[in-house]
Amino acid sequence: MTDREIFKRNLSDLIHSTKVRQIDIAKYAEVSYQTVSAWVQGRGYPRADAMQKLCRFFNVKQSV
Repeated sequence: MTDREIFKRNLSDLIHSTKVRQIDIAKYAEVSYQTVSAWVQGRGYPRADAMQKLCRFFNVKQSV
């Protein structure tokens, strides 16, 4: 499984378990809704700054 596939699965699980909206994630991470949608669909991967914001948003540690 690739890093992108793992990220996609983890992000989808976090969204489902917290019932947060993708638009709220986008606003917090300062990216577009379309960018978050691409992450959820596995078509994109966040840059380092956005990844840090996602980790803070969901209160999870970033693994390397």
